[in-house]
Amino acid sequence: MFLVHIVSNFKENAALLLGYCILFFYIVSCNNIAKKKESINSFKTSTVLKINDIPVSIEEYNIVLEEEKAMTYNYFFQKYGAEKNNQFWKSSYGKESPIDYIKNKTNSRFRRLKVIQQYAAKMGIVKPFVFKKFLNDWQEENKKRKLKHDAGGIVYGPVETSMQNYYFYLQTNLEIRLKDKLDETYFNPKKNDLKAYYEVIKSKKFTFIDTISISYLSFPYKNSNQRKKSIRKAKEAYGDALKLNTIKPLKGKYPSAIYQQKVFYDNVKLHGEENEDRILKNYASTLIFGHIKLLDTKININSSVYIISLLKPIQKKFRPFENVIDEVLFFYKKNEYKKLMKLLNTSASLEINQEVYNRIDTLLI
Repeated sequence: MFLVHIVSNFKENAALLLGYCILFFYIVSCNNIAKKKESINSFKTSTVLKINDIPVSIEEYNIVLEEEKAMTYNYFFQKYGAEKNNQFWKSSYGKESPIDYIKNKTNSRFRRLKVIQQYAAKMGIVKPFVFKKFLNDWQEENKKRKLKHDAGGIVYGPVETSMQNYYFYLQTNLEIRLKDKLDETYFNPKKNDLKAYYEVIKSKKFTFIDTISISYLSFPYKNSNQRKKSIRKAKEAYGDALKLNTIKPLKGKYPSAIYQQKVFYDNVKLHGEENEDRILKNYASTLIFGHIKLLDTKININSSVYIISLLKPIQKKFRPFENVIDEVLFFYKKNEYKKLMKLLNTSASLEINQEVYNRIDTLLI
């Protein structure tokens, strides 16, 4: 499916196609070798599971398990109102249990972690991951940091980093290096292929509105008390505007309001979260010609409530390919990496050592 999708959508040239073929069959062969190695008695007593025949020990498994605890507490509190207590990990809520939930989340994360570690090793970026070596490296790193600190040197971050923080630091760095390597080797499309990808994403990524013309009746306020009065007046005026299907005649009925017409241009950039023109421009870009809307900026001081409509229909345009070629390449590489990770994750084998896996519960209770 991976190859068919690439060929059908982007009509890649022979050289790029050959690269993807080598990449794909390399993955398949690695997975086949891993499957041949599998056996019922292949687990060590400390192994919780294997991903593509790569063992994950209890100690390593617990690194991710610990990080998933907070997300699990939050999930069951948000969905079921479950409180953190001594019975939490022994309980069930609806058809879900916290223990099964956190194990499944941890397993999914390890599938991705090990796929990245394995693939990075196949690409020659690092040596195959061995947890014991990781532990030694972590201890050595802390010794170096302590010695440097004791000698009066500058140590960024804590003098002694935790095993969990060091593990995820290495993993994050490894994925960055893997992406860079793939960008240099496999994700180098020809210009025609990049142009084809631009056509696919341009309506979502490179649409812009050159001009937006609006008219509005604003009800200003200086503080939160005045804001409440302005909202009431604006709602009243909004009802009148809907009946009349216009805004301008209302400026006489509401003397405290300000009627104005304004044009926003794409090449004039507006910054600041509480910049009213920026708020108006962003909101106006979502309007439909002929419709009248009420806009509350939700700013408590020195702002306005608006009744707003378009003076003319919005015409959307596309930024030319030549002007955004670097951005297209960025999105292309990002998409290719996402597809590769999906392929590797989907094809990865996961084998559980049920006896040890069941004992994981005791780490939570």
